[in-house]
Amino acid sequence: MPKITEKEIYKKHAPHKIAINLLKKGVEVDLKLTGHCMRPIMQENDTIHIIPIPFKSLNYGDIAVFFIEDNRIKTHRFIRFKRINGKLCIITKSDRRKSYDPPIPISQFLGIVSCVKRGNKIYDFCCVRWRKINFLLSKLSRPLGIIEFGVRLPFRIIYWLIRVSLIRVS
Repeated sequence: MPKITEKEIYKKHAPHKIAINLLKKGVEVDLKLTGHCMRPIMQENDTIHIIPIPFKSLNYGDIAVFFIEDNRIKTHRFIRFKRINGKLCIITKSDRRKSYDPPIPISQFLGIVSCVKRGNKIYDFCCVRWRKINFLLSKLSRPLGIIEFGVRLPFRIIYWLIRVSLIRVS
């Protein structure tokens, strides 16, 4: 596996640092999505439109946008608020995982994904239809993640066994 240089990492995440600063100032931002954690709703290379909103305006199922260490932006589904050590945090979850993310301090919350552009199609997450779909997905997210994990697990075990050469494929 080729090593990724520090320069390549900076090039990939430099737009995130700029977007974080703009969102903190209340400016709407478009970003190209990387990663697979929200598939099939959002896919790699989709363009997402992020609108900065106050955290009090979050609705269950919204695709929350927040930043983590190294000024990287993450987009995961908002599940609920939780108070930890007297500080309010948000609980989010990737659609492709069975467990919730670690709590995100409100100070790291930037806004929500309002729409996704894939090719020549635009999916407006602020319309009533998508709000209902995202609400349902927030309630079903954990059971669906467990089901998907259970379906993928046997394939992962076989792949791992092949990699460690315990099984020879002829």
